[in-house]
Amino acid sequence: RGQRVRPLAFPPHCCVPRTGRDGDDCDDAPLRRGDPACVEPDHGHLIMAKSTKRLTLEVVEGRLSADGRGYVLRGFSGASKKADFTCLKGHTWNARVSNVLSGGGCPHCAPTRPLSKEDVVSRIQGRGLSLRGGFVRCSQKAEFGCSQGHVWSATPENILNGKGCPFCAKVAKYSTETLNAKLKSRGIQLRGDLSGGPKDSFVCAQGHVWVASKGSVVHGRGCPKCASHGFNPSLPAHLYVVRMYNDECSVVGFGVTRNLVDRLNLHARSIGRAGFTSQFCDAVYFKKGADALELENTLKRVLPPAKCSVPGFIRESTVDSSYGDLFQTIEDFCETIVSR
Repeated sequence: RGQRVRPLAFPPHCCVPRTGRDGDDCDDAPLRRGDPACVEPDHGHLIMAKSTKRLTLEVVEGRLSADGRGYVLRGFSGASKKADFTCLKGHTWNARVSNVLSGGGCPHCAPTRPLSKEDVVSRIQGRGLSLRGGFVRCSQKAEFGCSQGHVWSATPENILNGKGCPFCAKVAKYSTETLNAKLKSRGIQLRGDLSGGPKDSFVCAQGHVWVASKGSVVHGRGCPKCASHGFNPSLPAHLYVVRMYNDECSVVGFGVTRNLVDRLNLHARSIGRAGFTSQFCDAVYFKKGADALELENTLKRVLPPAKCSVPGFIRESTVDSSYGDLFQTIEDFCETIVSR
């Protein structure tokens, strides 16, 4: 746009003479920069001469008044230079004159204008937050404070998108002193200072040392050597029965657990991922987990295995045709427990 679109050569007897390399007139010479343009419509030349008319203050003001936007220009020094503009709402901004003539408008009236410090302050004032200082732009960190007196650094765009005080949300970064103070009541301390990495060394009251992430220890995990893992046969437990089926086959699974609801929810997810539909059949409560474990081992021994591929039921399952035998075995075992 604004440039010449020149043909490879003018046709013979063109009204615009061409000049060859030797300086003589040549009708077939190509159009070069600075040559006059052909204006005869019959010749069909697609030539648009570049405008050399200089934009004066009067021309610019005329175009601004003609476009209907009502912009007022101040400090004009050239079309390619910046000047001050004022819109109908009284907003003032600085922009290149040629950009405004090409369609650029008031950034304050535009919906995508950059947010100012005042905009950020007005948007967060109802959340108990305050902008302390250091504001440059929304993508650069500034200092914020909350109603509890906490001070932290964050980008204004994150605050405007819903994030708040990390100390009130209990997700602030810990120091060695604050982390040890939080874990003191549980008999756990850092072994040295924070490493700055994803995991650190901890020591319990018994002197056991282990490596774990700060978040896991803060949220309740403790010393793995002091913890009691696995199935405790001295505590109450359930033996449960679950039927799994799809269009191709049907199997019956069983197991023991101390937390029946959590275990069934876990099985439901793994059964669904394996392409089966689960159906809870029954559960038997035992005051001693040892009895439930003994019954599970009995079912494994007397019932034919189903070779199930569902996690948790690889060995603890039988074919669907043994469904009646399974419950008969459970009844017989419970009668034996009662008679003891």
